[in-house]
Amino acid sequence: MGSYYAMAQMFAIVSAAFIGVLIFAGIASIVITVIVYRKNITPYVDKTLSIKDKSTWGPFWRFENLLVDKVLKALYIFNSVCIALACALMLLVIIVASFMAMGSDIGTGFLALFLGIIAMVAIFLVLEFLNRISYELVIMFINLCQNISDIRKKYVGAPSLTPKRVVAPIGASVAGAINKATEQAAAYQQAPTAPTAPAQPQDAPEPQDAPGTWTCPECGKTGNVGNFCGGCGHAKP
Repeated sequence: MGSYYAMAQMFAIVSAAFIGVLIFAGIASIVITVIVYRKNITPYVDKTLSIKDKSTWGPFWRFENLLVDKVLKALYIFNSVCIALACALMLLVIIVASFMAMGSDIGTGFLALFLGIIAMVAIFLVLEFLNRISYELVIMFINLCQNISDIRKKYVGAPSLTPKRVVAPIGASVAGAINKATEQAAAYQQAPTAPTAPAQPQDAPEPQDAPGTWTCPECGKTGNVGNFCGGCGHAKP
């Protein structure tokens, strides 16, 4: 009964110590994350939403500045710190257990200590690597979306490199042509013209009788055939 009570008391002490260590590690992780974030990330981020600054409201509602990028970076720092503290605590446990084992067998204790250190270092490196790779993939996708948004904001609305051809309406084109023709006609009419000499009347050539015909000397009829005039009956001269 006394041994059972001692084991329960020992379990309660270890559990309380473990919970206390977890709480301390959580608080330490949060503090270290805030310090690292404010020192290495905050000076390089864009202006975030501020209730007092109305100029930040528009970009916030238009999703021009993505908050998920900043949140993921903070979570990456927090997870990295948690992995480091967890491995450090496990390494401390291994060291304590190894020294306790040295009381019965020094060689076994040193071997356990050496293997424990190697294992914890390997676990720490693998966990940090996986943590880094996973967050890099996610942040790479976020940065790609952010770059597309920046390119869109930069080039949308920029003036075109080729001049636009302005096409006038059909009615305006016809009216312009008519006005231009009217102006040209008025200018032509107003232009001074050189005086032209009056045409000299020319004597009409005397009609010539066709072969075998004659002209009546009495009435002047031409083209008579025979011995008498077809107009007045005068005899052929």
